[in-house]
Amino acid sequence: CILLTREYTQKTRRFLYEEQRLTIPATGKHDWSDWWIVKKSTVFKTGTKKRECWICDKTQTVSIPKLKPFVKLNKKTISLTAGKSYRLKASYAKGDSVKKCKSSNKKVATVSKKGVISARQAGKVRITIYTKSGKKATCKVTVTAKKMISKKSSIYNSLTYLHIYRMQNGNS
Repeated sequence: CILLTREYTQKTRRFLYEEQRLTIPATGKHDWSDWWIVKKSTVFKTGTKKRECWICDKTQTVSIPKLKPFVKLNKKTISLTAGKSYRLKASYAKGDSVKKCKSSNKKVATVSKKGVISARQAGKVRITIYTKSGKKATCKVTVTAKKMISKKSSIYNSLTYLHIYRMQNGNS
């Protein structure tokens, strides 16, 4: 520790400064600063944090444990019509990423690595997302067939609507 003393002399009418180096006896008591993060931890690597003593400038470095891996999907079940698609969003711990996406039945629905589910035909399927840390999450998908509208029924409905409209307005 450096001790700075100041003394005023009448003779020169100035302050004299004297610097002394002192060793503070070890009391085991430090006045520590707050911790600051030097390196953030991820799923695969530990991090580090430091702090300093305000009195003696001693530093402490501590390891931060790895993050606990997890994966969570924005939906647990989805209903789609054949021909439609939906983007399944996954959230996971820092440093982790999606390793692969898998469909239990590719005839019913397929899934891209980015989580885009494409419904192909009617049926039920499970979509599983795997992360590099080894975690997985599953979503149940129900695909229904496209509703086919025959030309006859749509023409019939249009004519019926027109007939009802004319009846209400007094036109026949």
